[in-house]
Amino acid sequence: MNDPTTGAPFPLPRRIPPEAGGFPPLELEALAQWIDGHPLADTQSAAATMLEAVHAINRVAIAPERLGPLADLLDSRVLPMLDLLDQRLRQLPVPLGRKSRALAETYTALSGELTITHLQRADDALQQGGTADPGALPHLARALLLTGCRCMHAWRLYQPVPEGIWLLIHRIFAAAERSGVASRAAPLHDNHHALVADSIDGLTARLAVLSATNVHALRQGEIDHLARWLNPLPLRCLDTPPADGGDGTPYLRILLDEDRLPSLLAGGHPPDTGTARYVALGPVLAAIRSGPGDPPRGWHPVSTGLDQRLLNLWVVGPKRHFSREPADTGPVISVTGLADIHALVRADYRHQRKLARGETSLFPSGVFVPGSDGDGSRIPGVFAGDRAEADEDSGLSLEERTTDTPGGTRWLADQDMDRLAVAWNSALRGIDPRLQDAGAAPAGRVPRPIAARLRDLGAGGLSLRLCAPAQKVFSGDLIAIRTTRQRHVYWQLGMIRWLRYDDPEDVTVGVQFLAPVCSPTEIQAYRAKRPSGKASPGLFLRLPGEPARGSLLFAPGTFAEGTRVVFRQSGELQTVSLDTIRSESHTFARADFLLSEVALA
Repeated sequence: MNDPTTGAPFPLPRRIPPEAGGFPPLELEALAQWIDGHPLADTQSAAATMLEAVHAINRVAIAPERLGPLADLLDSRVLPMLDLLDQRLRQLPVPLGRKSRALAETYTALSGELTITHLQRADDALQQGGTADPGALPHLARALLLTGCRCMHAWRLYQPVPEGIWLLIHRIFAAAERSGVASRAAPLHDNHHALVADSIDGLTARLAVLSATNVHALRQGEIDHLARWLNPLPLRCLDTPPADGGDGTPYLRILLDEDRLPSLLAGGHPPDTGTARYVALGPVLAAIRSGPGDPPRGWHPVSTGLDQRLLNLWVVGPKRHFSREPADTGPVISVTGLADIHALVRADYRHQRKLARGETSLFPSGVFVPGSDGDGSRIPGVFAGDRAEADEDSGLSLEERTTDTPGGTRWLADQDMDRLAVAWNSALRGIDPRLQDAGAAPAGRVPRPIAARLRDLGAGGLSLRLCAPAQKVFSGDLIAIRTTRQRHVYWQLGMIRWLRYDDPEDVTVGVQFLAPVCSPTEIQAYRAKRPSGKASPGLFLRLPGEPARGSLLFAPGTFAEGTRVVFRQSGELQTVSLDTIRSESHTFARADFLLSEVALA
């Protein structure tokens, strides 16, 4: 919780007045004796002791002139401990065991608390000297470096980064930018990490590039090599899209008011907002294509084949075009985000069952598709297969018949796409009045589908033009697409890999297919032969080309590896052990398993 007395731009905990003789000791010598009085032979115990001291000091109101020496003392003890923990964790195999996970959690918590200490000192400097005071620079730089190390720590372990960490990075950068010190050299000389805090601007840009490398698919150890390789490249945050973005060169967009990692943009004209910053990938691509040199100058992405993987991710994917399917075939219903997908897909599947039993009409309460003939019987979906295979009486065909031209076909106009999404959303609310409670959608916000047009389709993915989406779209998001095949409704699942703004309102997204069908379910821990804890929204899917394997998707960090869970599939409660969990992106984690391992609860 932020301290209301400071108005700090950072998430600082509330501080209370110190108590005489209380903990922690606020005299410099007493604090040093208390920390040094605990043996350092047991690394875990020593780190826990330091964590206790830093945590307590961060929640006591201390005058800036007293906090400075105490914080310097904490730096002298905690920074070497963080280096020691980091070295130990690097030597451990992944995934970590239970004891090793506790050590990793201590590292994350300790570095997070020391970050708060430096943010408090930066806030004090900004309040005393004003926004132009350079005295905040070393503390902002140290806080950003510690936060970046937490990201690196999570990426090495193939774990999600802590919630709120990207918003913290953005706020540190914004504070430095307002102070005019974002591009100044940071006076940090005791840094032995892969990251280099040469400037806040440069470090923010390098963290953005690292986050866009599909970090969860990197080989073990590659993230450190890549971070060091990026250090000498001239990367910085720009106020406007880079000039070479017009020719299709990809770049990254950072939204400073969002707790989201940067998105990959493949050119176009993104909306002009004061909270967006951009990072050109041109210098990185040029360094990749130039090769390691002769003789080689240290590690280069070509050493492990990472150069081709990055080119495929950043360049080849956005420029790939398929020719076996027609483009721009008509309106498509899609929805992004795990919680919204879970809620809307479940409501749609339930309604289809009611529709099959004749218990309801397709659009309740007189809500019709814009421009329809008034019977409200048609909802567009992705066209699959030959046009002759589409069932015109199912109400699920892409096309709509005109009333004045029998047998004629017309498509919804672009201006009708947003109205289509409104109608669909209204219908779903009528279908399932519990929609706001389905999954984990926040109270007061109704999940909303996005009307789109199919631009390009191939075996491995597709591109969609999202028409004036009501919510922000990011690369790495899950996206579900409504399809119809032989009188049945399915929701295909994919992941957004890149964005391209055709104009400030409409955005084209590149989607990588994950599964032809996904089923919403609720996943819950299973202990002592009964469900335990809170149920979490998830998706069940069968892996393409592997009929004997299934997969569960859920929010990152929801379950630990080895957890046995229960979920409902085909009306039955089933249990399975999540022996291997992979974070596919910042938005979802995935656990694959053999269907033969699934047992009835």
